[in-house]
Amino acid sequence: MEGTPEHNFQIKSAVNFAELDIKTLKEFIKAEGLEYLTAQKKLCFVIIARIYRRVLAGYYFGPIAIDEDLIVNGNHRYIAYRLANVKFEVVKATRSHCDQLKSFSDIAIDIEEDWDANHPNTQKYVPMNSLKEEVIKDVKKHEMKFFLDIDGVMVHANPHRKVEMEEDGFYKFNSVAVQVLKSVLMTTKDELILSTSHRFRYNLRQWRAIFRARGLSMKKISILNLPLETKSNRRLEIMQWIIEKHLEPSDLVIIDDDKSLNELPVYLKDRFVLTNSYIGLNEDTDLHRIVNRPSKRLSPSK
Repeated sequence: MEGTPEHNFQIKSAVNFAELDIKTLKEFIKAEGLEYLTAQKKLCFVIIARIYRRVLAGYYFGPIAIDEDLIVNGNHRYIAYRLANVKFEVVKATRSHCDQLKSFSDIAIDIEEDWDANHPNTQKYVPMNSLKEEVIKDVKKHEMKFFLDIDGVMVHANPHRKVEMEEDGFYKFNSVAVQVLKSVLMTTKDELILSTSHRFRYNLRQWRAIFRARGLSMKKISILNLPLETKSNRRLEIMQWIIEKHLEPSDLVIIDDDKSLNELPVYLKDRFVLTNSYIGLNEDTDLHRIVNRPSKRLSPSK
């Protein structure tokens, strides 16, 4: 299907799911001055909130079908995409001759019914994504995934200083960086996802041995298994991996010295720790804020 260029609307910020109530939604629709019209008489609040939550987690629900300025199909998706401030594609469609065009601010929003629950093709989505589902997990048991760079994080990336090597032929990690990671990691539950450009140098067994020899005995280590491409960058690699693996932002921590990651969407930038390339990971405050679990803090002397 031929589509028009994707849209990427720059709104002030994505609305946090925990704050998405009917008042917030109505105020957003009224304030944004949405560029498309609708033929719907009513929208379902629960469906908008459900799609919005999944979009923030990296899901994509397909394009919006339009005929000039009218949305023919995808009204709920459109509102969710705009709330999340994500790119979406629009495709051409044909409106009905009896469609009556309305502004989204002029139509009702149903807050009583879950329309998905009343349709056999969408009932399957209700249990998994119910608005009654607990959003905040028990942080004491919460398993997390850490995207980890090495150059500029676990070792310095100062071109004027030599990086020390271990007997296994790989870099010697900075002892402070190791201690900072250990202060937040649950080594038997959390997963390290190696986003470093070194990630293809060794297999997973070898990587586990490398980290174990440096004081990080991780049970779960994986690699960001996307090809290294000169046209890509770390930000795009990580975002693509999150989308493909359907990862929840609340489960993620990204530790890197790559400043392109400052351009991450707000819901992921909040999970990002930017290190100083010349020093590496040497401070634990941001990590503890993101991870938000009981852990052994580093002493000021370290």
